[in-house]
Amino acid sequence: ELLAEQGQDAKAQAMMGNVGVIRFGQERYDDAEAAFVRALSMTANPDPSQLIKISRNLATVRQTLGKHALSASVLEALFATPLDWDPALKADTLALLADAYKKNELYSLAVAGYEEALGLYTGQDNKEKIALVSTNLGLCLSSLGRFGEAEPHLQKAIDLNTMLDNQLSLAESYSNLGLLY
Repeated sequence: ELLAEQGQDAKAQAMMGNVGVIRFGQERYDDAEAAFVRALSMTANPDPSQLIKISRNLATVRQTLGKHALSASVLEALFATPLDWDPALKADTLALLADAYKKNELYSLAVAGYEEALGLYTGQDNKEKIALVSTNLGLCLSSLGRFGEAEPHLQKAIDLNTMLDNQLSLAESYSNLGLLY
C-alpha cells in the first residue's frame, strides 16, 4: 500500500501478485484469490506481462476453488485485451481457459480452445502438452457425441505418451480410448 500511495502502482501490483503466489503456495486459496483480485485493481494501465501473469494466477486459483465460470471470465477478459503474446504462454492460457469451459460442460467452447492451443503447441514441438491437450480435446469431442473426431486425438495421446514413456498418462490414455468404445 505504501508503494501505491507513492504513485508506484506497477510495483505495488507486482508485490500484491507475489502475495497471491505465496498464499497459493500456502494453500490459502481464498486469500490468494483476494490478493490477485486486488493486484488487478491497483492500476488502470497494467504492464502487459503483469496483466497476463496475475490474470492467469487468478484463473488458476479460482479453478482450484472450483470457481470455473469465474476462472473463464478472467481469461476471456484477458484475451479481449490486445496483447503481444508469447506463443507458448498463449497456448498455456488457451488450454487453461478450455479447462474451465470443460469443467462447466461447455464442450464446444472447450474444443475451440484446445484446438487453438494444440496448433500453438504443435509449432513448439511440446510433446507433453500436446498429449495432454489431445486427451482433453478427445474427451470433449466424445462428450459432444463426435466419436469419430475424438478417436484420433485420443490415439495421438497414446502415441505421444508411449514415446515419452509416461506410464501413468499412457494408462489414462488407454482408459479414455476404451471409454470411447
